[in-house]
Amino acid sequence: MSGKSSGVQRRRWCYKAALGLAVALGLLGLAEGVGQLASLVSGKDFRIDPLPQLRQYEVLCPAPPQVKLCPDQGQRFDRVRPLTFTPRPRPGTKRVITMGESFVFGLGLPLAQAWPAQLEQALGPGVEVLNLGRCGTHAGLLYSIGEAAVSLIPELLILAVGNNEHTMTTFYVGWAGRHPVAVFNLLDFLSRFQLAGLINAALGSPVHLQVEWDVTRKQFDDPVDQRIYAARRRPPDLSGFQGRLASFEVTRALTDEMRLKEQVYRRHLQVMIDLALNQGVKVLLATLPNQLDRAPELSGCHVDDPAVCRRLEGLLAQLRDGRTTGRDALIEQAMALDDQLAHVHYARGMALLARQEHEEAVAALRRAVSLDLLPDNTPAINEIIRELADDNDLPLVDLNAWSASLAGDPRARDLFMDRVHMNARGSEEVARMVAAKAGALLGVTIDLFRRKE
Repeated sequence: MSGKSSGVQRRRWCYKAALGLAVALGLLGLAEGVGQLASLVSGKDFRIDPLPQLRQYEVLCPAPPQVKLCPDQGQRFDRVRPLTFTPRPRPGTKRVITMGESFVFGLGLPLAQAWPAQLEQALGPGVEVLNLGRCGTHAGLLYSIGEAAVSLIPELLILAVGNNEHTMTTFYVGWAGRHPVAVFNLLDFLSRFQLAGLINAALGSPVHLQVEWDVTRKQFDDPVDQRIYAARRRPPDLSGFQGRLASFEVTRALTDEMRLKEQVYRRHLQVMIDLALNQGVKVLLATLPNQLDRAPELSGCHVDDPAVCRRLEGLLAQLRDGRTTGRDALIEQAMALDDQLAHVHYARGMALLARQEHEEAVAALRRAVSLDLLPDNTPAINEIIRELADDNDLPLVDLNAWSASLAGDPRARDLFMDRVHMNARGSEEVARMVAAKAGALLGVTIDLFRRKE
């Protein structure tokens, strides 16, 4: 009898729980319906926007009868070339616009030596190339430039975007910074509902990704948060990272944040592609070159054991010392403790290059870049560009694959100024490769100019 009574009680409890859940869902659905009605009546969208809240700015300034790029676009690290040009292409001229960060801008070069100017030379007198590259920005902040670019009636828009996603883009602060992907995914789910946005607004503290440009120092109660912020700074403060190695907690947070930034980057780049295609503008995507045989900035300890991390600090210090012998043994010791150390994969890649094992060396050096906690562009960023080219059936110039082929080649030092910026000769090489694809899209004969010795 007691068994039957217990079974009846369980069924009653299950029934009550199911009824309670159904009532709760019904009330939530009713509340969401009210929110939808309020949005319709007011003409406002109350939903949470999970993407960064970005400031809009003026890109084009009047210069009658022409327009020019506004010299100051509002952010501390921005630089822009105040070019002057006609609002519409000259009769008989095809207009090409290049967009991106300092790689497109031509940081450290006169305007005439930046690759967009050399691209114009290669495409010939019937093509005008406008360089709308902007230093110190990222994909989210380039949307205003994309709108301006489309308004200038180009026939072709070249997007080489993604160098600053990990160094200049947005991040969570405070408690959300420990688990940024989970927080973003939760907000992304809630962004479907007007009710969630109304509740968020009613609390008076909207939750979203934050952009911090002007902070030079920020105090946190927790030392882990202090280290995370120090690494995020522009430029980063690495004085507290012994042996250029981050602790397990800092590594976990920064790695998670990198995955978030890549998610956000994909969305922003797709928005720019759609903006151009919807206006009938042809789009050419380009991956981003980097010089693989340059040391990473910051490795991370992926083992939750402070004693192991301290041992790894010592091994990394020995590997960075050019006088150290027995480097292969040190690499094996470090890999046995933690096989995800950027500096160890870099050291292994350089050793493989010395033995002329190029394919394995490139794989190791790519791995080093992907594990660097302070990268410029990464294999993931470039893979996103390739995927979006496939998804949108767009032509692609794979500059990243080209730069990888130069690993260990003495010519690379004659083409790069640093890990990502090209000198005049490197810009000429880039212009050659971009011109081959752009010329086909424009239907023009390419002048593959010879390098001036």
